[in-house]
Formats: sequence, C-alpha cells, structure tokens
Amino acid sequence: MTKTLFHLKDAILVSVLIFVLNKLSAVEGDIVLEQKVIQLQAKQADLESRLQRQEEITQTVLKAFESVIQETTENHTNENVVTPTSALPTALPLPMSEFVVTPLQVRRDKMATGYQFTIRYVPHAQDLRIMYVFDAAMAATHYEIYSSYHELQGTPDEVDGVMKVTFEKAFLPQGQDANGYIYFTTEAERVGIKIYMGPSADDIVDTTIQMTDFSLTPPDHLVYQPGQNTEMLWVNYSSWAGVKMEAMMLDLSTGKAKNIDSLQYSFYFRTFFINRASQNADKSMAGEIQTGTYNISGYMDITAANYTARNNSAVEIIQVTKRLVLRPENQTAPFPEGFIGFPRFSWFRQGADGTRLYQCNVTGGVPCLNRMDILSVGPAQLTCVELVQNAVHIPLSVTPTNLDGFDHYLKRFVFTVQNRTAQQNSSTVLCSATNSTGFTVVQRVDIVYFVQARILRDRSSAILQNGNLTVQCNAIGFPLPNLYVYVEKRNKSYTYYDILRNQTTISSDGAEVSGELTFEQNPDRPITKAECAAVNFDTRGESFSELSFDTFTLLS
Repeated sequence: MTKTLFHLKDAILVSVLIFVLNKLSAVEGDIVLEQKVIQLQAKQADLESRLQRQEEITQTVLKAFESVIQETTENHTNENVVTPTSALPTALPLPMSEFVVTPLQVRRDKMATGYQFTIRYVPHAQDLRIMYVFDAAMAATHYEIYSSYHELQGTPDEVDGVMKVTFEKAFLPQGQDANGYIYFTTEAERVGIKIYMGPSADDIVDTTIQMTDFSLTPPDHLVYQPGQNTEMLWVNYSSWAGVKMEAMMLDLSTGKAKNIDSLQYSFYFRTFFINRASQNADKSMAGEIQTGTYNISGYMDITAANYTARNNSAVEIIQVTKRLVLRPENQTAPFPEGFIGFPRFSWFRQGADGTRLYQCNVTGGVPCLNRMDILSVGPAQLTCVELVQNAVHIPLSVTPTNLDGFDHYLKRFVFTVQNRTAQQNSSTVLCSATNSTGFTVVQRVDIVYFVQARILRDRSSAILQNGNLTVQCNAIGFPLPNLYVYVEKRNKSYTYYDILRNQTTISSDGAEVSGELTFEQNPDRPITKAECAAVNFDTRGESFSELSFDTFTLLS
C-alpha cells in the first residue's frame, strides 16, 4: 500500500508539471518546453502502467506475508533449533512489482554441522536465476570476484505463488566474520540479499525483508548525442535506512569498466549526465561521466543498497542493480570491422602471469559453471577444451546466454568443467573465440578444485587426564586441511596453536588427516574450552574454504 501511495504521489506531481509546462508553452511557444511535455506525458503513462502491474501482484505478496507472519509467531521446535523468545515485527515491506523478485523472509536455523538458510520469495520473471555466493570481494576495477558460487533451484512453497530456496553452510570459527549473497538475477536486473554467515548469539534468526523504492528513467535504454550535455537518466531511491548508491559504466570501445559514483544518502533523487554535467547543476545532485567526444556503446549498472544494523541478524543488506543500455545516436560501431576480444572485466581472479584463475568448490560432486564474456562485431562462437596429459584435450560443454536487448557487441557464454578424480586439484582450460570473419582470440583459464574442510566430530575429542588436556582433531577435505587447536582460559584469553604436518597422521586412503596437542592445566588459569579447526590452502597460500569448528566445553 505504501508503494502504491509513492506512485500516486509521483503521478499527481507529473500531472501538475504537465499543466504548468503546457501554460508556459502556450505563452512562449517554446519548442523545448513542448518536448518536455511529451517526455512527462510518457513518464505519466509509465507510472500508470506500473500502478496497474502493482495491483496484479499485491494480493499474492500480501497473502505470502500473512503466512510468514503467522509462521514466525508460532514455536519452531526440533532437536537442533532453539525457539526464539519473541515474534518478528509485523510491518510489511513494500511490494516491488518492477523488480525481478519480491523477497519475503530469510530464516536461519542452527543444525548439527552448520546453519541452514531458507529464503522465501515471489518471482516476477520467467528467466530468473538464483545464485548463492560465498566470500564476495570487490576488485580494483570495482567488479565482484567470488571465491565460490553455486546456482540454486527454487521450489514451490505452501503458499500459492510463493517460492523458497534452501541451502546449508558449515559453521565459521568464533570471531571470524564472513558474508554470503543470495542473488536473484536476470540479464537486466539483480536483487541481492547479503546474509551473515558468522556465529551468532541466537540459534535461530527469522527476518522479514524490507525493500525500498528504486526507479530509473528511462527504464531500458538511452540514445544520446555525443559531445553535448545530454541528460542521461533520473535515479530515484527512497529509504528509511542508510543508502549507498553506485554507478558503473562499461565502455565497449575499450572493454574497460569505470566507476562513476559512490555516495550515501538517506533519501535519494539523483540525475546523471552523459559527457559532461551542466556547469549550473547542483553537484550534490548530479554525477559526471567523462567519456570524451567519441561515440561509445556499452551499459551502465546502477546499484542501490539499503544498509541496516546487523545486530546478529541473518540479513544485513538488500541491494538492487538495474542495467541501462547506452547507444550513440548515430549508431557508429565502436570497433573496427571483424574485431573480437575479451573485455577487461570478469568473474575470474587475475593470476600473476595474466591468466584467469577460478576457484571451484566441488564438495558433493557439484560441477563448476564458469562465465566467459566476448566483445565481437557480428556473431561469435566460443569453444573450450580442458588440457590433460600427453597433449590430449577434452571438449567442454559451452552454452550461449541470451543477451538480446542488452548489447549486440557483448556475447556471453557459460562453460562447465568438473574434476574427474578425487586427487585432481586443478584443470587448465583454453577457450577460443571466433567470429564470422574468422578472427580468433584465445584465453587460458586455470580451474583450481577444492572440497570444503570439515571436522569429524565423532573422531575428535578433548580429554582431561592427570592434570593434562589432550585435544585430538580429525578432518577431511581436499586438499587435506591444516589443523589448529583454539583454547580459551578462565580469564577469557583466547589462543590458537598449529598442529604441524609432522605431528599429523594421514589415513591410508589419503582422505583424512588427524593430529593432537597436549596442554598442561594451570589451576590458577585453567583451560575452559577447546576447539578443533581445519582449513585447506592451495599452493599459492590462499584459503580455499572457511574454518570448520567443533567446540568442547571442559569447565563451566
């Protein structure tokens, strides 16, 4: 309902502006004002259309939230879950018909070996993909790099029209902070929920989602005049919490991405300009895109993030990204005829030798889906092979992704690769991109596999005997993880110790590692808690996966 009121207010404002501009146009006969009237009339029609779409899904969303609120006020009981002491707030978030999804609820349950996350949502797009990403980071180019990501499948919920997706994550060590994202995405839009992966004082967290209003004008693409002060778009974002907004543009003529703006406000109304902002514009309300006077073609991603206080919640941030396609007025091609190449951004990590490095979590035998983008004039094909011993190569499955209406120079493909044996820790992949003129470019990608480290609780122990504490830790993972022991003393001092490789034992099949450390108990400062930890590292010394912990409480 609040969302609808926002749109009604916008529609009334537009109607008043149209009336005033019509009067001015009649008096002055100003052609520019007449054009403004036409633009505002188009915006009014768009607002009316959005209102109509809003009404079509409001009942589904409200029905879903009634179910969520009813569920969260009931007791959740099982052997692994502690019942929350209070019900969740009953405030409904704003239904967002212009987004690909309306997230309803994030629920985190403490299980035996980790947390189980359940996200309930209402989908609004047929081509919606769901991606779970762990340990997201930002590269120097401001593009996201992921240590691991997995595609998830939604399943129907008990409430008609509502879907849910569920996944599990092993416990993180106490004091370690890490994040994960759930992305609901299409090629033109993305909604992300940042979830808190670290330990919490609560064994169960059940959170309803509060999304905010975010709109772009124009909503799909922009035709502009190079070298002039052409107004680019309006960005409107309303929030009762902190807001961070970023704009990023990809210039297809160079393959480079450029960060345009990054500011924080509580209430946001922003106008971006192409080429150069007006000298009279309020700099707090206008952003500049310095592109020169040449014709560019590419896209611009506008991301708005609604920050909230964490407070041991499963949800910290809701972010929405919309894509605006940039096209020059004369449609001059930004590339010479026959051009083909790889853009200077990727989901891969850049290696020291210029190769692309991708870390792949194959826990449970899940294959890796790897994205590869190509810049090409005309149609292009991508062929990828995995190199094995004795100059033998294995063709990989490559699937093109439909980007129609996105940008005709950017081609996207996904190739699939998976380790074939338990001992295979890496693969080398060569991808060859060819266009219709016969020009070919080759890109090498190094795939590094790992199986997430996990402590075996039934084979690990902490035993007090004759004034000494012996902690034994057993773990699995590939590569074999390093082992650590964390001890906490009565004065709350906390120390960790390495179990060196020469102090460990490896099982006959090479799948399990074990080791132990012995500590002398000091009566004045006794050890009250011990924890086993395991983590795998690759040959570059980079962590593959989070620590896996199990705690042994010795004294109260």
